[in-house]
Amino acid sequence: MSTKDDNNTIQLDISTDSKYLEAICDLVAPAVIWPGMILTYTSAGGVVPPGTAQGPQEGLFAVENPDDGGDIHIEYLEAERVMIRQCRRGDVVLAILANGESVLLGAALSSNGTGYMEPAAVAPLGGSVVGIANEAVNAVVGNVFISITIA
Repeated sequence: MSTKDDNNTIQLDISTDSKYLEAICDLVAPAVIWPGMILTYTSAGGVVPPGTAQGPQEGLFAVENPDDGGDIHIEYLEAERVMIRQCRRGDVVLAILANGESVLLGAALSSNGTGYMEPAAVAPLGGSVVGIANEAVNAVVGNVFISITIA
């Protein structure tokens, strides 16, 4: 996976509402999860990629594991506890743009259903837009990190 040379954290900037500053916890992953993937809760008390492309999302992202040195390039293995953060409007995170996608600065992004981001198919309706691209990125070869502001 491509890297952001100047960042080694998923959460780049958080809103100033202190109610959400420590909204981080860990839940079990049923499969490999990468920091920067968008996730959703399961009824079994774990997290998974959303499963529905362009669908409404909760702003839940996997963050780096402090037990692995806090490196965004080290994945969580199946059945491992995943550190997650519930992001809110205005937070800035490094999400993962799906392989083969290209976006311009200011583009609306949605989940592609597998934990990665893709350009939103429509204007921000029905909660399908997760965030706005803070940079232009071309993921021609492999998934790449992209800075987004949560919408």
